[in-house]
Amino acid sequence: ALPICDRNCQRSHWSSHKVACKKSALALAAALLASSTAAASAAVGEELLVEAAKVPTRGAAGWCHFVIDGRDFLAVANFFTSSPGKQPRMETESTVYSARLGHWPSLELEELQRFRTVGAHGVDHFEHGSRHYL
Repeated sequence: ALPICDRNCQRSHWSSHKVACKKSALALAAALLASSTAAASAAVGEELLVEAAKVPTRGAAGWCHFVIDGRDFLAVANFFTSSPGKQPRMETESTVYSARLGHWPSLELEELQRFRTVGAHGVDHFEHGSRHYL
């Protein structure tokens, strides 16, 4: 699970937070590749967990996988932007990607949209009728 963050996240526990974000990205990739992993595991005879993609983030504090009309998407909530020698800023951009399985074991991500966020801690998907919301 990702650490619970407050406004001082980047100062108090950024190292452990960054590690948790990487683990979260790997878990998401594993979930999206579950059917391919099962097929490959049957062929090899063991469970596989492989790196499928690298997702560029800016202090990611939340991820959400969702499906619309059979297409997979990934929303990434970025908490802050940081550059060497500069004060971290909570005003940044979060991103939505389309996701599809590439040649095993790759996960192909295409950036669809960026939107301004300030200290985003998470993201969820829900639908009402035929409309989808983040």
